[in-house]
Amino acid sequence: MLMNDGHEVEMTVFHRKITGRQRSDDPQEVEISSTISLPAPPGVVRIFTINLKRLYEIKEPGAYTLEVSLFDKSSKAIVHSNNLTLAVGSQ
Repeated sequence: MLMNDGHEVEMTVFHRKITGRQRSDDPQEVEISSTISLPAPPGVVRIFTINLKRLYEIKEPGAYTLEVSLFDKSSKAIVHSNNLTLAVGSQ
């Protein structure tokens, strides 16, 4: 979840589609990527690249807070990352 000033940043159509949060005004045809399962034993660190511009409508400069979560099949729990603070400058 990406937050700015205490509010969740608006999701892109793509992000709403892959998370099941589509709106009635969203186009029906949206290209989505496949998912990849990468099991790892406890203590192993995985590094992923996330294109935030594909997921969120980042329109203003400022300080953003990002928390990433995923479902861990082995523990059957949602695992949350530490919060990251991102500084977005004006172009």
